[in-house]
Amino acid sequence: MPLRVSLQEAEYIHSYMRRLPLLIALHLLAIFVAASGIPGQTLYLGSTVGVNYSFFKFYPPDNAFHSPLYFIGGLQGDYHFTPKWAMKMQVLFVPKQIHKTITVSLGDIPRPYSQSYSFQFLEIPICAKLRIGNENNFRPYVFSGPSFAILLSATEKSQLDGSPEEVVNVTNELPGTDLGFIFGIGLDYVVKSGLTIFAEAAARYGFSNLEYTEGPMHARDLRLNAGILSALP
Repeated sequence: MPLRVSLQEAEYIHSYMRRLPLLIALHLLAIFVAASGIPGQTLYLGSTVGVNYSFFKFYPPDNAFHSPLYFIGGLQGDYHFTPKWAMKMQVLFVPKQIHKTITVSLGDIPRPYSQSYSFQFLEIPICAKLRIGNENNFRPYVFSGPSFAILLSATEKSQLDGSPEEVVNVTNELPGTDLGFIFGIGLDYVVKSGLTIFAEAAARYGFSNLEYTEGPMHARDLRLNAGILSALP
């Protein structure tokens, strides 16, 4: 016998699934902070700023559309298990945009049609971090792990040449999260005991479909960021 779900139940399930990654990230954050009290291990907290470049892949056709360069920023915590191994967690505000222009024919007259999407994400990457080399002031490292990007808002703008621009809020038409994988390299510089500045370069691969009318569209990101971390007493 097939399982029947009412519209109200379906909306509740959809709402819950949109919030599930945020709940997972908040639980991990609570574990992250609670574990800082274990003897011999250190929790560093601080902030980071940088730039993010996005491009979006459509399937099919196999096209790529590029986003402007946007500033990003947020909070970061590093939880060090050993001098070499740590868990790194960020909470970042990441805006993205895609713009495309095509030519459509109305009768025998070709006219340009422009369409753009603007996204705002709260992104929470949770990565394993491995320092490489000797324990001196300059400490290179590599990192990788899952990234939960929570969709805050999404707006679609479209305009046919000579017609008024149409603006539509499409936040509820898209998945509430863009689940992805992030990896990169970085460099810690220990200013003094308990105070570190760092710089990173990373790439992110998103798995969620961010297009609700055509074929799947996935976000890819390249970013540079730097920041400062201070050890908690």
